[in-house]
Amino acid sequence: MKLELKHLAPYLPYSLKVNRYDAYEFFNPLDLMGFSYGKAEICNEGILSKDIALDKIKPILRPLSDLTKEIEHKGRRFIPEAEIENLFGSFELNHNPELLHFKLDSWTTWSDLHSVTSKLFEWHFDVFNLIPNNLAININDL
Repeated sequence: MKLELKHLAPYLPYSLKVNRYDAYEFFNPLDLMGFSYGKAEICNEGILSKDIALDKIKPILRPLSDLTKEIEHKGRRFIPEAEIENLFGSFELNHNPELLHFKLDSWTTWSDLHSVTSKLFEWHFDVFNLIPNNLAININDL
């Protein structure tokens, strides 16, 4: 497995921080891609800008095991699992912290599932299992 744009794209609206490990600096990929100017420098080779390649960065993410722990996001402290349950109904983490398990109510829609996953991307959870594959940095290790 290698880091691909499909792994980063869902996080980009949410100020994802990445470590450019050839230069030891942290930045928001949106700054590099020029989204604020209405264009993006992305090509098939996975280049984020003229001199930053996907194989030179690692996103900084939360492991799924943090769903049951208090986190801080944008100055607010909360337990993500409880927040999701309050917002969208039943949700539970499977016994394996590497996999998500949704307990669905009969009224749950695809829109609800999209909303839950969007929250996980917003809170920078490792939805694609990148941390165990050494493709992302665990935020708790910083």
